[in-house]
This record gives sequence, C-alpha cells and structure tokens, in this order.
Amino acid sequence: METKDNLQLLIETAARKHHLGDIPGALDEYNRAIEREPDDPFLYGSRGFFYLAARQRAAAKVDFARALELLQPLLQTEEAQVPPRHPFSRVRVSHRMLKNALANLR
Repeated sequence: METKDNLQLLIETAARKHHLGDIPGALDEYNRAIEREPDDPFLYGSRGFFYLAARQRAAAKVDFARALELLQPLLQTEEAQVPPRHPFSRVRVSHRMLKNALANLR
C-alpha cells in the first residue's frame, strides 16, 4: 500500500526531474502518483502546472479541469487543509489558482 510520504516523494522527484530537464522522467513520476491516487485534485493541479511549464497547453487544460472537478466537494469545508508540505496550502487558494490558470489557457 502506498503511503502519503511515498506519494509526496513521487511529487518531489517529479519536480526535481523537471528542474533538471528530464521532462519524460518528470511526467512518468506525476503519472505514477496519479495512478496511486486518481481522485487527488492536487496531483492533477501539479501535473497541470508541469504541462504548462512544458508548453503542453492542451494537456494542462485537461488536468486543470479535472483538478477543479475534484476540488469542488472539498470547497464545502471552509477550513479544508492539505498536507503541510504540499505545493498548495489551502483548498480555496488552489481552486482560485486553477481557475485562473484554466481561464488563461482559453
């Protein structure tokens, strides 16, 4: 069973690979993370921003839309929190960031 720490490691590894220019390797890590947690909106958001940085606008739009869809139920909780080391600190901030990113891609 995959733990949240291992999932966080996949995300950090993806970001590190992206920073080092290993685009296929970074994408593989994001995909592995999403395979393990397919209903995690933050993973789709993270991969969407990766796609945006890699100039893959169509893929970014798909991931941002999916992240927003998955975030919707979490917006019902005013103080919904994500893990403290996660790139996003709050659900509402994430929602606003993703909506803005998606709007800028249209």
